[in-house]
Amino acid sequence: MIVKIPATRTNLLKTKRTLALCKEGHQLLDEKRKILLMEISSIIVVIEKIKKDVEDQLKRVYEAVGKALISMGKTNLERIFAAITTEFNIELSEKKNLKTAKKQIIEKNTISCPFCGEEILSVAIKCKHCGSILND
Repeated sequence: MIVKIPATRTNLLKTKRTLALCKEGHQLLDEKRKILLMEISSIIVVIEKIKKDVEDQLKRVYEAVGKALISMGKTNLERIFAAITTEFNIELSEKKNLKTAKKQIIEKNTISCPFCGEEILSVAIKCKHCGSILND
């Protein structure tokens, strides 16, 4: 998309600020992507550990059932299994706080407004709190 902007000093400054804001936004998104990838990889490690534990437990169960089948016989084992009610309730909760990571990223890219003192992005052109136009 081609945008035609008159070549004035004001438009040049606005365009520079917009470019700086876009670069800052790109950097923030890249940092967020890295944080999310780290979160995903840590979750994958936890899932692989759980998978291994479940596989180990199933292996032990199959071995025990095999031994019981040999010692008790198929019909006795089937009667015992029929009497057992099985109910599984699996709850996995492995949450990490992404708000803290986001806050740290945002905090290092902010400044105080010289007019009202509120926190704003360092590349802001106008304060969102008091509406003052910021100078370079």
